[in-house]
Amino acid sequence: MKSAKLYLFILVFVLPYVLIYSAGMPRWLGRTVATSLSVFVISACFFWIGINPKVKIVSESGKLNQPQFAPVRPKFERGVRIVTVALGVFVCWTTTVPLARDLVRLIADKEPTRFTGTVFARSAPYMGIVLLARSVRFSRNEPSYYLLYSAQQPHIRESYEFTVLPHSRFIVDFRKSESPTVSAPDRSRNAVTTSIDQQQASRWLGRYCAIPLAVHCLDQT
Repeated sequence: MKSAKLYLFILVFVLPYVLIYSAGMPRWLGRTVATSLSVFVISACFFWIGINPKVKIVSESGKLNQPQFAPVRPKFERGVRIVTVALGVFVCWTTTVPLARDLVRLIADKEPTRFTGTVFARSAPYMGIVLLARSVRFSRNEPSYYLLYSAQQPHIRESYEFTVLPHSRFIVDFRKSESPTVSAPDRSRNAVTTSIDQQQASRWLGRYCAIPLAVHCLDQT
């Protein structure tokens, strides 16, 4: 399964940068494609691990593969698969489906959503360095937006024009604002039903748990 691991590495860690920094493509469009590719691939990893019977949950050298654990091994593997599929459903509901809504709207409108805002706080989610990820907030009570595959980061207390996917709350581009007037995001277009904690949890699980889990399972197949 070395080829599968290589394809996964290229799809998540190489191709996104090629899309974002390729000549002739707007930066926001390249990052939209790259972010969508990452989210859809990682979402698929959950279901592939949970449903594919060829994926071994317990390694041949693992302790649970010893004869004395034979009666409980099937129950353990079944439980892991159920939890993995449940996580996949959760990630799809909180991240993949909102992203799909953004893509449908983007195809219809031909233009992304833009607004000018001042960065209130910025942080790196758990293992965010894996995808050069940052979370950005514009006020204490507002949910975070997320920026992937970007070595450059917006600075706190500075104003920028942000290009975003409003339902999934991904930032796909930003530039320093020259206007002294700062406008808040359009709440009517950016309404999101999930809470801050749900959004952060789904991104941590989706982007940073599925990848090492998939690589581990590929080693066992």
